[in-house]
Amino acid sequence: MTISMKSNIAATLPRAGTIKLPATPRELWIWLAAIVVINHLVLAYRMQSIDFVVLAALTWGGALLCIEDRLPDLKPEPSHLSLVLGGLLLVACFWRSAQVFHPEPVIHLLALPQAVGLALLLVPIRQLLRFVAPLIVAGMLVVELLLPELIPLKALSRLTAQVSGGMLNLTGFEAIVAAQQIWLPNGGVHVNNACAGREIITQLICVATIFLLAFPLKQKGWRVTMLLLAPLMAILVNAARIALLAWINASELAKKDYWFKFMHEDDGSLIFGAISVSLFAWSYLKLLDRQLVKKEAQDA
Repeated sequence: MTISMKSNIAATLPRAGTIKLPATPRELWIWLAAIVVINHLVLAYRMQSIDFVVLAALTWGGALLCIEDRLPDLKPEPSHLSLVLGGLLLVACFWRSAQVFHPEPVIHLLALPQAVGLALLLVPIRQLLRFVAPLIVAGMLVVELLLPELIPLKALSRLTAQVSGGMLNLTGFEAIVAAQQIWLPNGGVHVNNACAGREIITQLICVATIFLLAFPLKQKGWRVTMLLLAPLMAILVNAARIALLAWINASELAKKDYWFKFMHEDDGSLIFGAISVSLFAWSYLKLLDRQLVKKEAQDA
């Protein structure tokens, strides 16, 4: 009986070679990095909006792009001190993330110390600046937390209302703008602080910074231009959303309550956020491609 039970247990265990465990320090680091990223994204998904999850995924993806050219030759060579500090930092981050049971700022703050911990497992402390670009990218989630506080909501709401009204007038509608209100003949909207687009602006600035670090432009003037273009593009896209809301509210569209709610709540906001990111990415990559072609022509 005992022999039979042992045979059954042995049959249920995975055979040697079915699961490939990390065999080198490089593979172990890659596994650990993947666990860190997945843990943070799962935490963001459980506790934050889908907008933040997308930004967190872009942030970790951008950090990876910053070290993409080093991955083939990646070889962890930490000092004893950086190994201990990096390990302790990651353990502390894992422990803290396990204590999160509701949305709180620490979810934004975890990415940077986790990235520092991973970097310390690769190099001694004195060489940490070799990873300054991915660390700055990881820190963009901290910027996403703090930057909205620097954007004046009332002024942004009024600017958004003016731009939205101008868009409606340019497309043939008779829109009247008064402070934060947009009126059409049969209705309108009030651009309150929550609809001002502060989150879209912040997210697009973070995305622009990620692009500038992951795919650096050669000319400083263009880098500044693209960084300034990000908030302008976000304002225009959000103003288009507000103009659409005003039109829906003033129309006789069937199920207009449904469409107004859809465009006003998270789903519609996510769509326009994706539009703003896509427009910026397209513009940036077009400019980058143009610079590369120009450089190849000069070198030929």
